[in-house]
Amino acid sequence: MIARNPSCHFEDPQPIGKRAAFLQSPNIRYIIWYGSKYVAEIDQLSPLHARDDCLDFHNTNGASAVCRRNEGRSNPKEEVLYLPWPGWPVRQYGLCSGSGPAVKRETVIPRDSNSILLKDIESGRMPSGQPSLPEQEKAAIREWIAAGAPDWAATAPKAARTFLTNNHIIKLIRQDLESAGDRDREYLRYYSIALLYNAGVSDAELNGYRTGLSKLVNSLSWNREIFVPIPIDPAKTILRIDLRDLSWTAGTWKAVVDSYPYGIQAVTPDLNAIKALSGAQLGFIRADWFVSEASVPPLYNAILRLPQSVQELERMLGIDVDHDIAEEKNVARGGIRKSGVSRNNRVVERHVSSYGAYWRSYDFSANTGK
Repeated sequence: MIARNPSCHFEDPQPIGKRAAFLQSPNIRYIIWYGSKYVAEIDQLSPLHARDDCLDFHNTNGASAVCRRNEGRSNPKEEVLYLPWPGWPVRQYGLCSGSGPAVKRETVIPRDSNSILLKDIESGRMPSGQPSLPEQEKAAIREWIAAGAPDWAATAPKAARTFLTNNHIIKLIRQDLESAGDRDREYLRYYSIALLYNAGVSDAELNGYRTGLSKLVNSLSWNREIFVPIPIDPAKTILRIDLRDLSWTAGTWKAVVDSYPYGIQAVTPDLNAIKALSGAQLGFIRADWFVSEASVPPLYNAILRLPQSVQELERMLGIDVDHDIAEEKNVARGGIRKSGVSRNNRVVERHVSSYGAYWRSYDFSANTGK
């Protein structure tokens, strides 16, 4: 069935040769955009290439136009369509990517000039009852099929990145510190993923590093409130933290810096200004190194200030294991025969703590006896 937008009027799909369906919205004018680039205005989209049995124009599998009702516009009779690529012939066909339904139904055969879709549009048979596609649009489809009908996201041109030098990063950090309040500067510290950005790591993977950093710094904090590092540059490669948000001290940061193997940074006026403004001896720490090293001992233990024994840790957390078990309150215990961790039987306990839950494991040297 067709996805129904309450503000649009959609007729039931009418298959033509089991390869097309019609979308009719007689009272709507379509404003066609690709990103922020204006493409065209038309009064009707028909037919749209689809699966044999249905057309979900609002959310098809693979590349598709996205129809958003009255998005930022005052005219209630306008639909705004966002195209997956600039040359997409939205007036006639809803093309799908190489893994989408058009290929699966063999309407498009990668690298085959005899693909049904291509024959239909080049012969003028499609779009039915409408003017033939402009040659530019035919060529775009022809080239796409010849290239193997790849996913648009994989082939879309990527914006060129400006190489970020260390001096540029240090300058941005100095500017950020100068814009901060006098009482805040000494608590501000910075991470960078610029090295990965310069190396061409994908935007999705860079975002993964940002997320990983955010999760780790919160795991290394005794605070209950979640804090997300704040990007200070347009490319989001420099991330700022406030030591107070994590209950870290200058000593905590010094433990990080003392373990950091890339601590040689050229002495520049900007770096000297950073030292004077915040007291930090380094402008920034590489986030990828930090995520790798601070998630395991010894740096993990140092940042959390973990004691050397279980008994000291339980005192620190305010937990009395024997008392909890005796009262059968604030504790849950379970036995496991095959844990996948221990070779033998295992018992685990969960105790209530002011910092959340405290888990304790008992592993046995044998499965028999007491």
